[in-house]
Amino acid sequence: MSGRLPIRAKIVMIVAGLVLLAALGYWRLSTRPKPQPAKPTAAAGVVPPPIQFGRDEYVTSVACLKCHPEQHKTWQNSYHRTMTQVAGPESVVAPFDDVHLESRGRTYHLQRRGDEYWINMTEPQQENERKNQVPERGRPAAPLPLVPQRVVMTTGSHVAQTYWVAVANELWQVPWVYHIEEQRWIPDDDSFLLPPDKDHLYHRWNTNCVKCHTSAPVPGQSEGIVKRTQVAEFGIACEACHGPGQAHVRFREQTSAKPLAAAANLAEDPIINPGRLDPMRASQICAQCHSDHSEADLQGWLEHGSSFRPGNDLESQVQMHRPNTREAKEKYGNGYWGDGTCRTGGDEYLGLIASKCNAGGKLSCLSCHSMHGYESNTDQLKPRMNGSQACLQCHAEMQDKIPEHTHHAAQSSGSNCLNCHMPHITYALFKGIRSHRIDSPSAAVTAATGRPNACNLCHLDKPLGWTADKLTQWFGQPAVELTEQQKTTSSMVSMALQGDAADRVIAAWHLGWEPARQASRDDWQAPFLAYLLDDPYSVVRYVSFRSLRTLPGYKEFAYDFTAARRNRQRAKNLALEIWQAQTRQPFGDSGSALLLDNQGQLNSPAADKLFRRRDNRPIVIFE
Repeated sequence: MSGRLPIRAKIVMIVAGLVLLAALGYWRLSTRPKPQPAKPTAAAGVVPPPIQFGRDEYVTSVACLKCHPEQHKTWQNSYHRTMTQVAGPESVVAPFDDVHLESRGRTYHLQRRGDEYWINMTEPQQENERKNQVPERGRPAAPLPLVPQRVVMTTGSHVAQTYWVAVANELWQVPWVYHIEEQRWIPDDDSFLLPPDKDHLYHRWNTNCVKCHTSAPVPGQSEGIVKRTQVAEFGIACEACHGPGQAHVRFREQTSAKPLAAAANLAEDPIINPGRLDPMRASQICAQCHSDHSEADLQGWLEHGSSFRPGNDLESQVQMHRPNTREAKEKYGNGYWGDGTCRTGGDEYLGLIASKCNAGGKLSCLSCHSMHGYESNTDQLKPRMNGSQACLQCHAEMQDKIPEHTHHAAQSSGSNCLNCHMPHITYALFKGIRSHRIDSPSAAVTAATGRPNACNLCHLDKPLGWTADKLTQWFGQPAVELTEQQKTTSSMVSMALQGDAADRVIAAWHLGWEPARQASRDDWQAPFLAYLLDDPYSVVRYVSFRSLRTLPGYKEFAYDFTAARRNRQRAKNLALEIWQAQTRQPFGDSGSALLLDNQGQLNSPAADKLFRRRDNRPIVIFE
């Protein structure tokens, strides 16, 4: 014999070897330790809150990292990830070193003990219970004792951060938040658009905030029994949008052992890719949190969590508070403008579904936003989506017709499609936010319902009558019957002095908006912002102050929007004095719309007349 193996024998040995290698690979994959639920990270010695981490079917973002490092990195850098964190040196942004706070007759003492954060405060449950008690006549209620409470969790990391203490199995909010931009503590009551006389109540996390600040939460509340709340993961993590990942991991392990079949079986992968869903189902993944709705089975949700999974029909499982429905108006009436347009930031889905662009079946949240391919983590917009390109991706025929269509210069703010069709008429987080109800400016809608139109939000010095004339001249809109005030007085001045609290906060924001100041001059807004420095609503005062600082002569203006009223009134008077001392170019005929005389001085009687007619009905905007 020659010592060489026959060809057939060689083939048999090669095939046997491949089979052995495949079997060994499959054995390694099948015996690989399963991904463990991500543990809440914090410094050594920091106690996690009384929450159970990890759920069946969920593997957490730790399991995604190995195969999807780039997507994991972009999520890691997002504010979705840091929405909720265990309190520790890496997550707490506020100073706690021997801080004393006082508000509304209550005192708080904050301390940092190594890697622990403590606060002396009243017992949250006792404080809430006392609200329902009727004190004995002639005997004032004894003050509740201050108790040292350990801060165990944080919410937020972008605009403001909230802190939570544990009482048994429940988490209660510390009644102060840290304003990151201002780098100061402010009372929680002063951080929302709330009536000034609204009673303070401690907020409970387990049945409210948990819904949108964690992934796959189970509140664990059953017939008055408070169990430990369970979450798959803190923050808005991978499985909140892609669905539970355990079956996906197993599927990938199995297909990895069969490389020839992997591509053919890819369609069977149980994980959800929102980008491959139809626009409505993709948007409903965002609507889990970015809409106001009620659980169809509230008790079931309290006990077992939501049965919704990405890819399903959300509206088959919740009662969506669609605009102009009875349920929406009864529960959430302040959250809408008079025509049903949502004016609450965080409820963008409600605007989307009221848009003709969405009714066409193409537009979804993912048309403009991305969880992984964003330019800025502030709003997670895709590249070039913060301008006209967002609209031109569908309306390409308008590319070369923009100045002809808008009657503004091509590169001006008036030719930015978003400024006209998605104006900043929703409120949240101390600012105006773009409406997600995509439509066109209408003087008729403003006159009938009070919803601001884009023209007057940029041309702040013009009355509604001017807008109505332009829309008729340019676009053939029917003539509108207007009041004398609507014909002659700046729409923005009327909003600022006469509107309700939601009107006033939107007006205050636009009075400092740079495109509007460029279009309308910036030497007349100060007196109207000065009026708002003494507004009953805290956030109106703050937004007004921030806008005032953008104007000439006010960059160093000092003001505390949480101060006592006498201090706020002094600040208002000082702001007016600074403005009166400034030199201004004549306004001519346009000054009358701004309640200014020929010398540019404020017509105080006319301003006071509007101010006395201010809409003082209570307004609550839930963010």
